[in-house]
Amino acid sequence: MKDFFVELEERITWLPEWAISLVLIVCAIAIGLVAHRIFYNVLTRVVAEWDLFWRSLVTRTKRPARFAIVLAALAFAVSVSPLTDLQASIVRHLLVICFIAALAWMTKTAKHIWMTVYLRRFKLDAEDNLLARKHVTQSRIMERIVDLLIITIALAAMLMTFDEVRQYGGSVCSLPPALLASSSVWRCSRF
Repeated sequence: MKDFFVELEERITWLPEWAISLVLIVCAIAIGLVAHRIFYNVLTRVVAEWDLFWRSLVTRTKRPARFAIVLAALAFAVSVSPLTDLQASIVRHLLVICFIAALAWMTKTAKHIWMTVYLRRFKLDAEDNLLARKHVTQSRIMERIVDLLIITIALAAMLMTFDEVRQYGGSVCSLPPALLASSSVWRCSRF
């Protein structure tokens, strides 16, 4: 395999480095899309007889999974392409941020599917639907809170990929828990 890459490199030395990088990135995207198609077809067949949650999860996470697989292929392409160190680090950093976004997208999708499957138990069109309305209302409120948590954690993870922000995160984590708890209680009591 190594000989193949050495021979390939010798044959394409006449191309400029940006063209080689572009070809590698396009090939990585194509390979990622083909890999996703194969993986998705196999996974769809595997979960065909499983519970509704798993079938829905595979169906609804098709796009974020494709995005994540293409990002992984791009990460490989960037590591072997003839980019400068600065260019490679910028692209890798963008790929990490995009991967965090893809994970958040998949998490929100899984949460939404679970909530939908859970709420299917309750019939709002029944005469005595007090319990059903109570569960639906509480579930929708909980869904919004979990959405906010997912987005907050994803944004925090994205920001922590920057060295300048990581310093502040480390300093906040080093504070005593009692100080953090008292400040949050004080902040919540003001409103």
